Amino acid sequence: MKQLLSLVAISGLMALATAAFATGVSTTATSSFNTDVNEMAVLNITSGAGNLVLAAPSTGGAAIAAVSDSATYAQYTSVIATGKTRILDAKITTGSIPAGTTLKLTAGVPGGTGNVGTKASQVTLTSTAASIVTGIGSCNTGTGATDGVNLGYQLSVSDISSVVLTSSNSITLTFTLNDGA
Repeated sequence: MKQLLSLVAISGLMALATAAFATGVSTTATSSFNTDVNEMAVLNITSGAGNLVLAAPSTGGAAIAAVSDSATYAQYTSVIATGKTRILDAKITTGSIPAGTTLKLTAGVPGGTGNVGTKASQVTLTSTAASIVTGIGSCNTGTGATDGVNLGYQLSVSDISSVVLTSSNSITLTFTLNDGA
């Protein structure tokens, strides 16, 4: 009888052990870490405009035609707080345009992913910053040769009586991606 009880007890323990393995045993562990996204404002201007040279008209007495260049792009990455936006500004920081002329900049429609902003109207470039793209949120415009915001420059005669011969008149434009509203 004792042997029978021992045998039943051993059989019961084996059944429990088999059931434990049959239902699977698992364990878990956790790992904790922090995630942050920093505020970002990164700007790239592709190759600058070439030479804008006013040339003689083909017919005497005709007005001097404006010259333009649109080979430059502004590319940016922006991460900003909810409810805030950025502005892309441009201004002349060194040099000056020839007397009697006007240098205008027209921003193309921004391309990219996210809230890339809205192009502003054509601006006349001076030493005072002018907004060329407004309402920029969290976005990226891309890095390809024609990604971002196309920058179209136009040099034209604004006062023919003030135009004088100039050569090697170099100017530097500064673009700034700054906080808007």
